[in-house]
Amino acid sequence: MRSPRSGSGVGAIRGSGHHGGGFIGKGGVSAFKEMLGALHEGYNVALTADIPKVARTAGLGIVKLASASGRPIYPIAIATRRRVELTNWDRTAINLPFGRGAGVAGEPVRVPADADGAALEAARHAVEAVARRGHRARLCHRRSAAKGRKSWLSACRSRCTPIGC
Repeated sequence: MRSPRSGSGVGAIRGSGHHGGGFIGKGGVSAFKEMLGALHEGYNVALTADIPKVARTAGLGIVKLASASGRPIYPIAIATRRRVELTNWDRTAINLPFGRGAGVAGEPVRVPADADGAALEAARHAVEAVARRGHRARLCHRRSAAKGRKSWLSACRSRCTPIGC
């Protein structure tokens, strides 16, 4: 993040966590430290929610980063009509351009530096809730498309509000 490769000012920090404790072997510790350093230097950091679509469980990494940095989490989820769904372990969806879509944004999640286990878990659930609302918007679209409806957003209005489902 601190040494962008292009004139856009956007860089990448690579690493992954693991719910079962594989945080160290997947570059998670070094990525966490680098993101924390970037946040302290005044950069903004965006993370892809590596939430498995099967279990829909967020890890504690993003919550601990918010706690350690003092910066809030602004959770968002996006569902688009045009996408490629992979047949991998978590059914990754790659959103394609030039199609209809919906975004879901949650309230900022603030995690105190001295947060105990219950506070960390509550923050994790708040981030997870936005991902679930984005998934519901996607399912609503899928049902509408199966019934031949052109506008999946209007078909889902009874369940969705302008900021989420």
